[in-house]
Amino acid sequence: MTAEVVIGCRYGDEGKGLMTDYFAYRATQSSKKTCIVFASGAAQRGHTVATPEGQTHVFRHIGSGTFAGADTYIAENFIVSPMIFREEWEELEKMGIHPTVYVNPSCIVTTPYDVYINQTVETMRGEDRHGSCGCGVWETIERNNKSDEPLTLQKLREFSRSTYFLYMKAIREQYLPRRIKEYDMTIPEKDSIFLSDWGADIDEVFMDDVNFFLDHVKLAEDNILTRYDHLVFENGQGLGLDPDYAEDKHHATPCSTGLKEPARLLAELESKTGSKIPTEVCYVMRTYETRHGAGSMWKERSRENMGIPADQTNVDNPWQGSLRYGELSIVSTLIAVQSDLRCHSSESMTSNFAVTHMDEKPMDATFLDIAANIHYSSHGRTRNDISE
Repeated sequence: MTAEVVIGCRYGDEGKGLMTDYFAYRATQSSKKTCIVFASGAAQRGHTVATPEGQTHVFRHIGSGTFAGADTYIAENFIVSPMIFREEWEELEKMGIHPTVYVNPSCIVTTPYDVYINQTVETMRGEDRHGSCGCGVWETIERNNKSDEPLTLQKLREFSRSTYFLYMKAIREQYLPRRIKEYDMTIPEKDSIFLSDWGADIDEVFMDDVNFFLDHVKLAEDNILTRYDHLVFENGQGLGLDPDYAEDKHHATPCSTGLKEPARLLAELESKTGSKIPTEVCYVMRTYETRHGAGSMWKERSRENMGIPADQTNVDNPWQGSLRYGELSIVSTLIAVQSDLRCHSSESMTSNFAVTHMDEKPMDATFLDIAANIHYSSHGRTRNDISE
């Protein structure tokens, strides 16, 4: 078995979907049975893949190597969203794509109420918004940390219909108001009426999404990965948002974005198989910096001022606003990468950089002098545009 780990250097949007597709295609073309692994994170990610044949999709809950013929495995520390999964599955189905997706039954699950709390609190913050993606990730973690019975896929599968509705009613009528109050806020009157009158309908729709999810995935433990010749770990976001490395802790994500979780899974697989897994750790960056939502940026500038064309894959988000641009912080990038490797790399791993968007802005000469291990560069949107 061999592996790659795809990690963003900064705040996301670096081109992790592009590199995942490239690595998956390279492996499947060598007749390797390949799986994309989500070791941590959540479905707020949006990784765009454009194929040379003209297919384009923003992968969120399914691996970005799907077009290349790779399967997907969602590990225990990934937060699943049945609502987002169903939407994405149906989009791919219209394209004639039917992915194979394995999911660990211990994954915790985002409910509509986590999304509601997230979006309501962000709206009430006005101009002081935290910069959340509005998908309820932080709220899912908080609710499960405070619960004696975390809501996992396994639990949802075992619930009777009546138990399910009682559980959801408790979240809606007990937990939700209490959580809003913790923010020193109140639920708007129009929403109180809506939640009271239509709560059972919300739960019914969510149950349909859960059943759709369970009908279209295969529940499996980490051992499923031993069936594959090659693994591509597709991380979300980037080191600039990792709680261990972020300079701006207030706007960090609650999920690990670096090598920590892939390294843990790889170590467990090496222990189970009794053999080392040669692993290439690829840190991905643009030639400039981008960021969604609030938080500091080094030398932030307008896109027009930087002479960069309009981004083809990112759209404005009602919770995070428009994509922001700036000069790449070389020192911060290298410090975060070196810290990540120092904490989590093993003797089975080698590391390098991938630089994307080379066709839009030349790479800073200073960085080229410092980072001798730039192994991949991209001058376009598809796997055919990547040079080694």
